Amino acid sequence: MKSVLTVLGQMIVQVLVFLLFFFVLGYVAVVARNSVAAASKFHWLAGAFVGALWLIGVLTLCFSIWYAMRPSAPRWLRDNVLIRGKTDGGLVEQFPAASLSALICVAMLTAVFVLTLVSAGLASQGLLTYASESVHDQPMTELLFRLYIWHTVDMIPFIDVWKVYDIKPAIRPTNFLAQSIVLVFRTAIIGFAISVIAQWLKFNRDLSGQNEKT
Repeated sequence: MKSVLTVLGQMIVQVLVFLLFFFVLGYVAVVARNSVAAASKFHWLAGAFVGALWLIGVLTLCFSIWYAMRPSAPRWLRDNVLIRGKTDGGLVEQFPAASLSALICVAMLTAVFVLTLVSAGLASQGLLTYASESVHDQPMTELLFRLYIWHTVDMIPFIDVWKVYDIKPAIRPTNFLAQSIVLVFRTAIIGFAISVIAQWLKFNRDLSGQNEKT
């Protein structure tokens, strides 16, 4: 009975940590979106530049966490990124599911915001074309945001949310370049998620090997 309660307590803590990360992520995402929108009012290239800065910053953080999980990572990186100096174990070690889920969400939302901006700018120049089955009052950026969110949810395996509820994207790409951007987006997100999970499994295997030696 005690072991069941322990597992239940760990699951509850994992959920609470994930929700905390998710709310913080949501606030950062809103700030990123507002800053990109403000820059885009001057020129779409300015918005693209600000969006690229956000993308570089978040991807640098993601890579730092991913690299800190490697046994060969420098000690100062492990202490600061994984908060090892303030706790008995690193953040990823204590809350692996929540930490890695939040990491993947960061990559997904960042890609959605940046691609929404870039696609809107290219569409305004006539380089990307999209079609819609019905008339929409929303601006193009909102429709593109919904398009990439639709594809993000559609990548969740074995669930088929959109098929169950028969929900289609607000718009669909109609030329080769627009379709290629969607394909690259889906491929990059899936590849990143697989690499993070593989790195975590390798991290746990190396950690178990070290514990057995000691």
